[in-house]
Amino acid sequence: MCSTLIATIHLLQSQQDFNTLVVSSFLVFFSICLFIVLFVVQYKKRQAEFEFEKTQMHLAFQNESAKAQIEMTEITLRRLSQEIHDNIGQKMALASMQLNTKPLTPDTLDNSKYLIQQSLQDIRDLSKSLNDSYQLDLGLHAGIKRELKLIQDTNTCSTKFLEHQYEGEYSLTSKEELILFRCIQEALSNIIKHANATEITVEVDESAAHYTVQIKDNGKGFDSFTISESIGLRSIRQRIALLKGNIQITSSPNKGTTIIFLLKSQNNDQASTH
Repeated sequence: MCSTLIATIHLLQSQQDFNTLVVSSFLVFFSICLFIVLFVVQYKKRQAEFEFEKTQMHLAFQNESAKAQIEMTEITLRRLSQEIHDNIGQKMALASMQLNTKPLTPDTLDNSKYLIQQSLQDIRDLSKSLNDSYQLDLGLHAGIKRELKLIQDTNTCSTKFLEHQYEGEYSLTSKEELILFRCIQEALSNIIKHANATEITVEVDESAAHYTVQIKDNGKGFDSFTISESIGLRSIRQRIALLKGNIQITSSPNKGTTIIFLLKSQNNDQASTH
């Protein structure tokens, strides 16, 4: 009788242990399944967020590219208007005055002919400049040189362009070049408007892994810790961010300003992390 009771107790205990094992196994299995489901849901959510951010970045890039194109067109048209008014218009007006003088002398005719020929050459140069400005057909460096020449021609500021190339050429699409070029234009424009500089140097360092543009002037500078950012500077930062680059600004009162645009190859960054 006693042995039967003990056997029954052992049987019940074994059954309880078995039930506990089944419940525990089920809970573990359920926890694993729940973890997998939550992991997949979280992964899908992050993937959707990444695709959304990628789409938004692409749309912002396209918008900035179109905006930069429009701005370049507006700048070119303003320069065209100014050049026609200040240079070609004055030459043609002077030629007209000379041709209307009485009596006409051979020297007057020769001088009028020279002024008309110069005006025609200026018009041809303007036409070529107009086409190059729209598409940067001659390349980014040629566009930068042209901007510096336009500044140099005002006789208010001397300019210099330096370029260094190491281990290959940095890959930039035409739209990326356009956005970067507008950043450089904006920086140069700010120097002309606000810095009272007499010297501007643009230096480009290029390799397959990085592209750096340094713009330096000897103007009045500013206290970079206290001055607020202008709309133009915020626009430059946003555009450089779209190119996945960085901008560094160093300045102090009466010691000029240095602006650096730094672009790094994404492929190079990925390779360095492996």
